[in-house]
Amino acid sequence: NPPRPQNSWIIFRKDYEATLRRRSSDVKQEVKHTAHECSLKWRQLSSEVKHFFKILEKIACENHKRIYPNYKYKPKNAKNSNCKKFIFREQKKYPVSPLSPSLTSIRTDIVTTTIDTLPSVINANSSTLPPTINDDA
Repeated sequence: NPPRPQNSWIIFRKDYEATLRRRSSDVKQEVKHTAHECSLKWRQLSSEVKHFFKILEKIACENHKRIYPNYKYKPKNAKNSNCKKFIFREQKKYPVSPLSPSLTSIRTDIVTTTIDTLPSVINANSSTLPPTINDDA
């Protein structure tokens, strides 16, 4: 799969990280700190500098079209793929509910249920939940 075309933010971030590496090549910063710093810098940029990165974005898009003429972005449906995997992992990880012994009989159809419908399974025994979770209290 070909990569997506780079937008102005991605181009700025790559430039920012390269500048940091040039300044201190022996110090490796964590990615999350670099991303946070870069985000703050991006918000502080003047409109002229952001316009410069927009021009670079257009150039990058033209190059991308030249290299990948038949490219079409096809997003993956994250709701159907990742949510089920997450619930399945949680189901295997915590087979017994820490809230109450009466909630230990976990239904096996939760594995195929998305996160949006998961509260309906919990509400079946809502009277046994602590007052902070129970809607009636």
